[in-house]
Amino acid sequence: MACNNYLHNIVAFDFEIRDNIKVKNKGVIIKKGLNVPDGISASDDAEWIAVSNHYTGTISIYRNSPLLNRFTVPVGTLTCIAYPHGLRFSHDGTKLFSTDAGSQYLYVYESKDGDWTGERASLKSLKLVDK
Repeated sequence: MACNNYLHNIVAFDFEIRDNIKVKNKGVIIKKGLNVPDGISASDDAEWIAVSNHYTGTISIYRNSPLLNRFTVPVGTLTCIAYPHGLRFSHDGTKLFSTDAGSQYLYVYESKDGDWTGERASLKSLKLVDK
């Protein structure tokens, strides 16, 4: 999956690597609810996809299913971050980490049961760099 900042969408690709590399563009799979997406992460179990929205200061969460398409609305929203950028789910899928492109902080979000539906604020922020 790749973010397209200018068209506010996520495009998926299939890769086949053998004697040569074949790339198949699967088209736009996520669009609804995005505003300058610039970070994306899928949970290890591939159930959840998180996408950062630079201009809204939110992270949109989508349930990954065969029905996921450009009209699918996010099932969850993570808030309390100015410019979410790099994203990563923890291996057990209960935490999501995001850097803030506008500050020196790493934000930690938590879903105790691994269900990312609904809205939630960051659990904590950690200062990573000095001025």
